Amino acid sequence: MASIIGNAVVVIALAVIVFFSGRATIRTFKKELRGEGCSGCSGGNCSCCSKCASVKK
Repeated sequence: MASIIGNAVVVIALAVIVFFSGRATIRTFKKELRGEGCSGCSGGNCSCCSKCASVKK
């Protein structure tokens, strides 16, 4: 019985971790699709890249 409860706790903990990391990944991907992300910035002086200079990668 204790083995089943222990396994359930581990499965629930992993599900929570996957859920939150998946949400963060989807948000980042949506920002990139809308052109709000920093992946296209090369450190230039353009106005769209100025906000990316303060973002830690």
